[in-house]
Amino acid sequence: MNKESLQQLLRSAPDTRVSVSARQHQDIMREVRLSNATRKQPSTGWTIPAWGAGMAATAMAVFYMAQAPQLTPIPAVPEKTGSSWAALEQKLAALPQEAAIPETELEKELERLKSDLARFGIKS
Repeated sequence: MNKESLQQLLRSAPDTRVSVSARQHQDIMREVRLSNATRKQPSTGWTIPAWGAGMAATAMAVFYMAQAPQLTPIPAVPEKTGSSWAALEQKLAALPQEAAIPETELEKELERLKSDLARFGIKS
């Protein structure tokens, strides 16, 4: 089909409009208006308790943060430094010497961790 024949078919097409009387139009519009009124509004009954709970939690957090820290007094240390140093020396002597990890192993572990960070794109 070319453009001219399509225009000719459109011009000679029969009228397919539907006519509605004024009374029918008013009845239809009334029904539409009344059907909108019966539609339920979205339920907002949960918003007021949610806001109240949020405000209460915020107030409690502010109250907790605003309290001054309670300082506890440090107990007095007796002046027996000689005996405490001796006790510390005995505890240190009791530690096994083999339990310490050599520095080379720690350096290897550090290099492994750095390579893992670089592989995952995390900057150290």
